[in-house]
Amino acid sequence: AMVALILSFLYMKYIEETNSFIRKKEHNNVFVDLFIAYQTVIKDKRFVLMVIGTMLITTVELMTSTYVAVRLHKSFETVYLFNFEITGVRMFTIINLVNTITVISFSLLIGKWLDKFKVSRILGFGLLMYAIGYAVLTSANMWWLIIIAVLAATFGEMIFAPIKSAEMLTLIPKEKRGTYNTFSSFTFSGAQLLSNGSLVLGTYLNPYAMSIVVFVIVISGAMLMMGT
Repeated sequence: AMVALILSFLYMKYIEETNSFIRKKEHNNVFVDLFIAYQTVIKDKRFVLMVIGTMLITTVELMTSTYVAVRLHKSFETVYLFNFEITGVRMFTIINLVNTITVISFSLLIGKWLDKFKVSRILGFGLLMYAIGYAVLTSANMWWLIIIAVLAATFGEMIFAPIKSAEMLTLIPKEKRGTYNTFSSFTFSGAQLLSNGSLVLGTYLNPYAMSIVVFVIVISGAMLMMGT
């Protein structure tokens, strides 16, 4: 709560787009102005499709902390590597560790490598790696297969994420950055809601069926993103 309050103060005081958005009043009711501002964004179909596509893809990533974490705790069989006990909970910790180390170690190299390829082709390749990686991670119970799946998903994300961010920026009009960026924040909120729903869905579907669901979600999001 404290961080949110501090950020709000900094945005209002120092970010020009936020200042312009707050100062611009067309009606006496601030909620009417907010509704009109969002109505403008909603009419921009390309941006809305990009937001929805990003939300679906982010949902799968957040499912690691919800469905996958619970599944590993319940069904992962404890293994020993060099006398080190790896339980389901520890395996989940290793997933996060591998993801973080991979991003820190290879981000710059991936960025240089991407310059050699056509944007649309490499974007599709990255999204496919991401989809396969998380689909396998959703149902895998062997530690080595989980590591491979995490690496595939992480490398896939490092490939498509910069391209996605750059493309999203090109869709935002300079004079409406505040409104568009505020609307795009629904990406995380919606993804968080859907990822929590995966726990409910997981009570009815087995892990392999959930893997199919994850793959379909990512491909659907990818199609919406690439369609813009």
